[in-house]
Amino acid sequence: MTVFVLSVPTVVVSALPQPILQLANTGGGTSTFMVSNTGGASTSVTIFQNGTFFSLSPTSFTLAAGTTQLVTITANALQSGGFDGTALVNAVGVPFQLTVPIKVFSTAPPAGSVVAKPVANRIDVSSAGLTGTGSVSFTNSGNATLTGVLVSDVPWLIPQSGVVTIAPGSTGTFTFTIDRSKRADTDVGSTTGGLSLVYLSGTSPKVGALDATPPPSVSLVSVVDTVPLTVNTAAPPALTPGEIALFVPGVGHITGTVGTFISDISVLNPPGNPLINDVRFFYTPTAAGAAQKSTTLPSIGGVSVGFADLVKNVFGNDAQVGSLQIRSVSAGKLIVNTNIFNSSNPAGTYGTSIPTFRSDRAVAAGGRLVLAGIRQGTGAHTNFFIQEAAGVGVTVKSEFLDQNGSTLSTRSDTVGPFALSQINNAAPSGTVAAILTNMSSGAATFLAYATPVDEISGDNWSVVDWSRQFGYSGSDPVVIPVAGVLQGANNTFFRTDVTITNTGTSSASGSLQFFPRGGSPSTRQITLGARQSTILNDVIGMLFAAPSGSVGYLLFTPSAGSFALTNRTYTTVAGQSGTFGSAAPALPANGSMKAGSLRAIGSLQDATRATIVAKSPATFRTNFGLVETSGNSVTVRVTLRFTYPAGVKTQAVGSAFKDYTLAPNQFLQLNGIASEILGSARDTLGDLRGLEADFQVIGGSGAVAVFTSSIDNGTGDSILRTE
Repeated sequence: MTVFVLSVPTVVVSALPQPILQLANTGGGTSTFMVSNTGGASTSVTIFQNGTFFSLSPTSFTLAAGTTQLVTITANALQSGGFDGTALVNAVGVPFQLTVPIKVFSTAPPAGSVVAKPVANRIDVSSAGLTGTGSVSFTNSGNATLTGVLVSDVPWLIPQSGVVTIAPGSTGTFTFTIDRSKRADTDVGSTTGGLSLVYLSGTSPKVGALDATPPPSVSLVSVVDTVPLTVNTAAPPALTPGEIALFVPGVGHITGTVGTFISDISVLNPPGNPLINDVRFFYTPTAAGAAQKSTTLPSIGGVSVGFADLVKNVFGNDAQVGSLQIRSVSAGKLIVNTNIFNSSNPAGTYGTSIPTFRSDRAVAAGGRLVLAGIRQGTGAHTNFFIQEAAGVGVTVKSEFLDQNGSTLSTRSDTVGPFALSQINNAAPSGTVAAILTNMSSGAATFLAYATPVDEISGDNWSVVDWSRQFGYSGSDPVVIPVAGVLQGANNTFFRTDVTITNTGTSSASGSLQFFPRGGSPSTRQITLGARQSTILNDVIGMLFAAPSGSVGYLLFTPSAGSFALTNRTYTTVAGQSGTFGSAAPALPANGSMKAGSLRAIGSLQDATRATIVAKSPATFRTNFGLVETSGNSVTVRVTLRFTYPAGVKTQAVGSAFKDYTLAPNQFLQLNGIASEILGSARDTLGDLRGLEADFQVIGGSGAVAVFTSSIDNGTGDSILRTE
């Protein structure tokens, strides 16, 4: 592990201590926290305490550079109630004092069973100034009164103090305060903290429970705080010659047929680039007559800037869908990721990553794009998004095809300058592909994608013309970076569907190869008539007859004709027919990273083992994968950049890297990105948010595709990213 090193001591608290829960009138409950010196010089540390209901050990020690000291908190025998105090960490040569909150909850066992679940798994707060307020609700489905305390894992999120109670079968609502003066990043964007209801359930101990006696139960809610930007009413200006605009069509905050959808966006200026000071957001709603709005971002350096529930928290719009346009002289350097979440399920989120389009890759007059993998029928429908990209207006013809390539219906849509047309549930039953053609003349251009929706689970995913998105030909070889049939954590079982469409008017053929992890490749031939599609359900288990546990990547090489490919890897919940998962892009095989190349993926989350085992909703674990695509060996350095709370108004910033050498055509998927890179040091850091993973090819003549997969610990839904 490598962290930033200074010639002076730098003392941080690696993770805030968990609350202590113990039986009333007894003592001995314990919790711990870590004090680390990430600087370059030794220091002496003294810890004072504010409160007489606990003791600390040790209270003084020497920390050499790069070392960590475990501090144990032991509670005294206490009557029933909640007790709040602090530990004050002072270090010689460090100009500020670290404040560590300490909470003890002393209680009697409940008369029966109590089970608390949050009404909503995520709460968003956005308000001007340095303070904000919010509330969180929990339902007690047990048969006894719940008695507990509220606990935060970050200094800026301050929960209601004292003991809280919820009657059996009732819902309790409790308040919290946001104090941005305790955030280390008060200038811009969103940050996330965890607010937990800790209580004694009366049930058997849980695996991964907090270090306390007796073991508590925990119900967690994510609280997202967004610093609002100054917003003006303004339309995007005309594009100047050679200027590139980025479009994110379909952002919104709206309640649909299967729940409430929100949009989170992050913007990353990759490492090595100079500051970008001219990024502007323009939001154009789809609703007729609704005002267009704009805002300017502060300088963007080498870290991600995130905006949670963008349409509501930044632009102040509710019950609305629209298009985000991003302008900058350096727009081509920015990496933009947008996730659409269905946030209505208390068990967690269902969502997908939606594409960011470039105006210089839009469909010109007379051109077309093809969307393969449309779902329209029992249990599923598809929504389409058409984005005008030149600022002059466009007319688009949509032709819906069945699996045999026959036309089921057509429609024509006119889209205004820089506007978005959202077409919901418009394709006829049996549609598997759509051809969208630019019927305008002159400078008019458009881009489009679709989102199939599983009507049972509420999950959706993106269907994109990947050749248009990445600027390659439909006759080029493509890589689907991950596909498989395997068991995941929390009783998830993943498999992959692939749709291949012949985009031409004559017969076309190609070979589909599966490169499994630790095995030999298999090849199947694909031949399709004009505009025909093949739907390969559970492609790894069925077409390639691979056993459960098989995972790897797919390479499709056309031998005649032109194709469009889409895919989705998904899972189900036992006893339910609804699915949830993520689409992976069809990447150009010749676009894989080679020597010297770097790719960054930001705004990642990685939960602790305890959070994963607890299936905490709206928390995420992140896996990553490396795929050698050229048949030559390659060495990739994966650098993880991270921050974590180090006390009020401070945070620790670190980085760690690990090198991986891949054999020709090797597929390597690694679970738990923070544990994989940091090793045992990961356990001291708590749930990590705002991670950045940098992938760089440092050796060999091979080529590599990379991906991350973030899985909601509550639902098992995944979001796959390749940037």
